[in-house]
Amino acid sequence: MLHYKASDIIARAMTLANIQNSSFVSATENRQLINDAFWALYRIRIDEGEVFDLITLDHDIVFNSKGEFILPDDFYQVYAVRDNYGNGVLRKNKNTIKNGKCYDIRKRYFDEEREVIDPETGEPEIDPETGEPVTEVVSVPKTCLINFNNALIKEIEYYPKPQTLDIEGTGDVELDL
Repeated sequence: MLHYKASDIIARAMTLANIQNSSFVSATENRQLINDAFWALYRIRIDEGEVFDLITLDHDIVFNSKGEFILPDDFYQVYAVRDNYGNGVLRKNKNTIKNGKCYDIRKRYFDEEREVIDPETGEPEIDPETGEPVTEVVSVPKTCLINFNNALIKEIEYYPKPQTLDIEGTGDVELDL
């Protein structure tokens, strides 16, 4: 695995383009271009079947009453889903038979109770009568694995979201290629 610092990549690219002291391309544009290229490389590696940085969920896979399992926030793409016998569970497609054991990945909305934040202070608003924080219910999108026909899913392997550079440029990041 190769390790590169984003600032080194930018400096080398600007040297090759002979624009080291130019503001023709802003720092934000440089970071965005690196992010775009890194995501493209990440996609190619996945499409080529490379097995790297996989995260395995093999415990606490509990489906709700609708057969939905909320995937972690760092989920990017499924590599494999296996049942309790170690056999692969196939992803649902339009031709899947009605009683076939399969899964699909869908975006679902769940209600979450959150504290209301005062925009001026950045602190939670307090109810003057109760002294408790004011809350509101908001609908939050989550990525879910939908379990069709109660397949006994025991293991999910997935690729995490690739790391990216912050656009504001508040720090340097090492990219692993």
